[in-house]
Amino acid sequence: MASGVPEQHTDFVFTVAGEELGFAGAALLPALLWAVLWRALRIAAAGLTPYARLVAAGIVCWLGAQTFVNVGMVIGLMPIVGVPLPFVSYGGSSIVSCLAAVGVLMSLHRRTALCPRGVRTCNRRPVVGEGFEGRARGEDGLTKTYK
Repeated sequence: MASGVPEQHTDFVFTVAGEELGFAGAALLPALLWAVLWRALRIAAAGLTPYARLVAAGIVCWLGAQTFVNVGMVIGLMPIVGVPLPFVSYGGSSIVSCLAAVGVLMSLHRRTALCPRGVRTCNRRPVVGEGFEGRARGEDGLTKTYK
């Protein structure tokens, strides 16, 4: 029976980080992923619509579960199932889907950041070189025009 880690370059890339960077590097990798998840949770909490909040929360759950399963699999707490570590593991489809999810999060955050405080829905479109113009529905349910 061979000892060692099977396929270090694919789903077991966390072991390479631990071997090459030591405990500090192995601790830094989940900490960076946690920072991304924390920011995504803040985007989910600030979502303007229930759909935006659910999409952002779903992305957080997806990336968080993948991180938990991969790290648990690598350190021997969970069975080996072949779940990649988000943004790190080898494989084009995993990285493309993770980056697409971050793009969705950035879009949700951008949409939230464009609206004034206290506004539930906002259909303002950014225009380069112009000030704030748009219509929004306030907390009182009335539509207001902002300039």
